[in-house]
Amino acid sequence: MKESLHYCSPAHGGWGPIRMTQLVPESQLLFCCPSACFRHGALGAFQHGYKNRMAYLYLTREDIIRGYDDILLEGAEEYLCRLEGRLKVLFLFVSCLDDFIGTDLEAILAELSERHPEIMFRACHMNPIAADTKLPPLVTAYQSMMSLLPTAATKRRAVGLFGTNVKLPVSSDLRILLNRIGEELMELPDMEDFAAFQRLGSVRAAIITEPYAKPGASRLAERNRIPALFQPVSYSLSEIKQNYETLGQVLGHDFSEELIDWEEKAEAEIAKTREALGGLPLLISDSAVRRPFALAEALHAHGFCVREVSLSKLLPIEREAKTRLTECLPSLRIREALAPERTLDYTQQERSDTLAIGSEVAYYAGSRHLLDLASDEGMYGYDGLIRLMRGLRESAAEEADLRASIEAYGGIV
Repeated sequence: MKESLHYCSPAHGGWGPIRMTQLVPESQLLFCCPSACFRHGALGAFQHGYKNRMAYLYLTREDIIRGYDDILLEGAEEYLCRLEGRLKVLFLFVSCLDDFIGTDLEAILAELSERHPEIMFRACHMNPIAADTKLPPLVTAYQSMMSLLPTAATKRRAVGLFGTNVKLPVSSDLRILLNRIGEELMELPDMEDFAAFQRLGSVRAAIITEPYAKPGASRLAERNRIPALFQPVSYSLSEIKQNYETLGQVLGHDFSEELIDWEEKAEAEIAKTREALGGLPLLISDSAVRRPFALAEALHAHGFCVREVSLSKLLPIEREAKTRLTECLPSLRIREALAPERTLDYTQQERSDTLAIGSEVAYYAGSRHLLDLASDEGMYGYDGLIRLMRGLRESAAEEADLRASIEAYGGIV
């Protein structure tokens, strides 16, 4: 597959840097770019309900040729004058142009900070050209978000969950088990105002669930001298147990007794789901879960029929799982989601009797059944595995409306 030519399906949606930064309460975003860069982001902002928290500053060809540092400064000033209500943070987004012409964003932010000391200003880069580097847009945007958190002099009896964009449900085993030992679970999506958001900086331990969140959250943990545990969402019973053992060592608590009931519940749900699905083939997309090969490996080990894994990019944390799975399941199909030949119209396909985990692979395969999961949203621990199993049973019992699912998913911004 040529890296210079990608296919992007209508089902390709979810969380991008713009939408992610909007999780910071009392923040606004100003995107400074040529008009062609507006379209996708503006439509996505409407889809996801953030159109009133962001604006666009149009840059002309003439601006690009002569440089536009002064235009960014003036544009930010005009936007601030127009805003009403509380504002704690302004994210100043620039496009990949700035990687070539060298806009002095730090000087612009310094000037804005001097003029408006009550507001925190942060620069973010929407530069797809950096997608294959160590600092892609999601990583640098999350670093900017984490830099808003203060260095805490005292720590709360709380564990911070970093990398989740959707709040864990009340049924979450992590939330329940922490509460039982007097620890609070703090998550970015649960913060109602900026003051609450900044309390994330006072947690005494950090769990990092996403690779893109690791650099920013690890830097925060190092600055605040707290342990940081990298624990991506897992659907493996043994890995979930190992994660709790590691967390218990950090908190000084042995969770082994509490985990027995959760393991039994999860095993019962797995058995019930395996029986309900029979031999129904499963297709897994990395739009649904961050680690599709790890999920496929876990499902195969429990006797499910795993036919296909679809992915846009193989993450380093997935390499070992991919190797193990392809050795023990040579019939597994691996679909390159971004390959140019992927173009098709699923409405013209004959629907296949498969169950897709994720809208993107459902679109490619024309699956009759769909578990509409995106980016492991709200999933963690035993409760995530249990809800996955229940979701599979419910999805197998009905035919999915793929068009409605894709429209509800929304584009990446």
